[in-house]
Parts: sequence; structure tokens; C-alpha cells
Amino acid sequence: MSLKDRFANHSENAAEQPQPEEQKSVELYDTPGHTRNICFVKINGDRLTLNYRDLLSREYKIEPQKITLEFTTLIVILKGKNIEKIYEYILEERMKLIKETDERYSEIVPENDTLIKEIVFSRT
Repeated sequence: MSLKDRFANHSENAAEQPQPEEQKSVELYDTPGHTRNICFVKINGDRLTLNYRDLLSREYKIEPQKITLEFTTLIVILKGKNIEKIYEYILEERMKLIKETDERYSEIVPENDTLIKEIVFSRT
């Protein structure tokens, strides 16, 4: 097939052009795999990774700033400063990693930055 034949049906009319990717009826992740996990990192470097699939409930308290995440086998409590955005990312299952920071650094962190002062794990 010649190039002329290949492009014979090409049109300058935008309505007749192939549809852009975002208008298709299916959408794929950028990378393979559909598992969504969230990793919690303690000050000492210990890590715990849990799957969003096991997340039963989420609660955000304004005062004191605290997020409570209830998983099937574990409750995770996050305490900190300016953590509402973290809660929103968790709702969207976008949060991948949350690190605990020593509270002594809270004085040097800019006023509007997020700081996780404590991560608490307890069994349900």
C-alpha cells in the first residue's frame, strides 16, 4: 500500500480526525499494575505498607489535627500540622508515603507546610 493510499481518507476537518486519548471510553494507568498501597514511615525508619483495598474508614479532626484510618486489621492515627491535604490525597488514593518527623523540627517548618508529628498503630 502506498503512502498516498494510506492517507487517502485523511481530512482537514477536525470533527473527522481521530479522537484524542482523553475522549476514549477507556482509560489506562500510566504504569502497569492496579494495586494502590500507602506506606507509613516511622522516625526510626520502620515501615508499614497497607493496601487501600483494606481501608474501611477515614476520619479527619480539625482540633487537634488528627487523621484516623481504619484498615481491616489495623487502625492508623496520624497527628500533625496542616494535614488536611493529606486527608484529601488519601480520599483520592493518591498518597503513597507518609513520613513521621521529629516534633523538634516543627519550629523550623514553614507555617503552611504539612508536618506529621506522630504515627500510631493499634490493632482493631
